[in-house]
Amino acid sequence: MRFSFDLVRAMCELLDAASQWLTSQPGMRPWARGRQRLLAQVGRWIARYGTAACGRRLHTAEPLYAACAARLWRCWEYHWRQAAELAGGRVDGFQVAARLEQGLGFCGKGQLGGNPLQDVVLAAAVLQREPVAIERFSERFRDRALALARKANPRISDLEDWWSQLMVHLAGVGCVAGKLAKYGGRCGLWNWLARVVINFSRDRPKPLPSHSAVLESIPAPPTSLAEDRDCLELLGGTGPPGDRAAGR
Repeated sequence: MRFSFDLVRAMCELLDAASQWLTSQPGMRPWARGRQRLLAQVGRWIARYGTAACGRRLHTAEPLYAACAARLWRCWEYHWRQAAELAGGRVDGFQVAARLEQGLGFCGKGQLGGNPLQDVVLAAAVLQREPVAIERFSERFRDRALALARKANPRISDLEDWWSQLMVHLAGVGCVAGKLAKYGGRCGLWNWLARVVINFSRDRPKPLPSHSAVLESIPAPPTSLAEDRDCLELLGGTGPPGDRAAGR
């Protein structure tokens, strides 16, 4: 039985929407094969960066996998188009991807301040309130954010409370999307976050629940299945244990 997940259709729609431009790029013809290459690359990134962010392998049935796939493609497409424009219209997208993984872009001095592909996955995981992702986000950015906040607003008396409020602001609460939803990987995450930290410290909002309380209040999202096993395998994910054996 052929089966897959809803994310496959969504990803194919995203790629097909850009197919006219993509087929003008090196290595993208015929389009069916070019699309397979793109899906496979996105799947490899999710396997690598999703595991790094969440401490576990992401299942293709969960909303986080779909969110990561869409964010990765939009980030890659943005930088690819930018590079192609500077190169006269055509550039190998996989060379663009290799530069992004080194934290290198194509404008100015080319320094992005980090790997935006890894960072969009981490941002997506924090927005889904993944506990390990929140811990790793804090490990990477907490000390720098607190130092910057103290400098921007010396009147902040309780930095730990300020950090808890910032995490809620970034991850969201209830049905309100977090600020990280606006991060698209045009630069490294710290370069983007620094501006958010400065603005948040200067215009501190009313106290909000701590991010740990938000995590406890939100149930795990449901999973869903769709069609097309071949594309699923290209994306490189796995369904929940037992799904394939049961033919669901």
